[in-house]
Amino acid sequence: MRCSRVARWAFYFGIAVSFALSVYPEDPHLPLLGYSDKLDHAVIFFLSAVFLKVGWNIRIVWLIGLLLFYGALIEGVQVFLPSHTSDWKDFLADIVGMIPGIFVGEWIRRGCR
Repeated sequence: MRCSRVARWAFYFGIAVSFALSVYPEDPHLPLLGYSDKLDHAVIFFLSAVFLKVGWNIRIVWLIGLLLFYGALIEGVQVFLPSHTSDWKDFLADIVGMIPGIFVGEWIRRGCR
């Protein structure tokens, strides 16, 4: 039970921070992790998938659907922001991060019983 509670709070916090950074008016165009903004996307969606799987143990199809919707939402909102650009490669990086996150989340969830 404790694992799921911590994962839920981590998910809420991560989504709030990632969305705020995605729409912040002054985009410095610097990757947070120092390498590439694609790596930032992959890490954020990896962690989101882990926290969703551990926190709620939802079906994989719902997890993928929710995170795809969130990734599309971010890119869609950025179309209307003059300081940001929407990029299909960001969406692809989201998917690349999400896939291993699902498996790691399942592995952690099983260990938290």
